[in-house]
Amino acid sequence: MVRYTGYRDRPAEERQMRFQTACREGHTEVAFIATGTNLQLMFSPCSNGYSEGCDFNKEQGKVHIKSGFIMNGVCVRWRGWLDIERLDGVGCLEYDEERAQ
Repeated sequence: MVRYTGYRDRPAEERQMRFQTACREGHTEVAFIATGTNLQLMFSPCSNGYSEGCDFNKEQGKVHIKSGFIMNGVCVRWRGWLDIERLDGVGCLEYDEERAQ
């Protein structure tokens, strides 16, 4: 399980709006709930609800995100989705073999 971590001191509706805006701009903040590992994800900005890194159209009420980065010297890709109302979802880190070469 993952959760959006931005603007925790703000009301739920404002957090939902800010999360969606940030995703459309090409960035967001998430944390793995079990470990508390926080990640600042960067990806291509959305146009018409879709980009290679962010997809609002794939599944109603969810945003699907992919973001590649280097973690502890290893090329990885974060892949997952978050519910745009609850601001939580499922995500994983996987080895990015393509970028590692």
